[in-house]
Amino acid sequence: MIRFCFFTLFLSIISLSYGQWIDGRNFFLLGISNSSISTNDFESRDRIGWNSGFGARIETFDFCDFEMYISFGTMGATLTCRESDGIRLKPEPVESRFFFNRIGMNFRASCALIDPTLRLSAGFCYGSKFFTFKRIEEGRFYVSKTDSLSDAIDVAEMFSELPLEVGLIAGISVGTEDYEIELSYTRFITNICKPVDYNNVGYKAYNSLLELKFRYFIEILG
Repeated sequence: MIRFCFFTLFLSIISLSYGQWIDGRNFFLLGISNSSISTNDFESRDRIGWNSGFGARIETFDFCDFEMYISFGTMGATLTCRESDGIRLKPEPVESRFFFNRIGMNFRASCALIDPTLRLSAGFCYGSKFFTFKRIEEGRFYVSKTDSLSDAIDVAEMFSELPLEVGLIAGISVGTEDYEIELSYTRFITNICKPVDYNNVGYKAYNSLLELKFRYFIEILG
């Protein structure tokens, strides 16, 4: 985690340098997000959060630019879980809500369909839970395909052991040369259940993120 944070900081500094000295521009991002978990193994509901970012857009070709930016925001979910009686899982469903801070690094190609009014972008990202997560309800809650406690996943442990996630990004934006409003979707391809699926039951769950962001271009050094 420490090495990841230092590497992300290093890339953000490069992002600043590129934006100023390699025919590009720096920008800030701020907006709202809707995070969810895609899975067929248990039920979950979306959670509203916020996002922010800083980076640079570098003019690469006449029709396509390259973007690199660091992002910071919140993600989470509300899961339909079950409690344990000490031997088996109780049949009554209960809800457990979680949220956590996330830091990430994003790399995208951005193409102007109508310059500068309309742009499409696509790329990839990686990121990690940033130090803390919070569980709203007290107690131990599980998700499971069966009534067996040995096959269940402790959801608090699942969120506390979130791995480094890799995702694919697609977005569309409208705006001017000074600002843009963007709608983007990120589908992570890292199975968040794998680190805590100790009995190899085969649970699969993937985070996803829908974001509405305001991007403002700035001049820092010039």
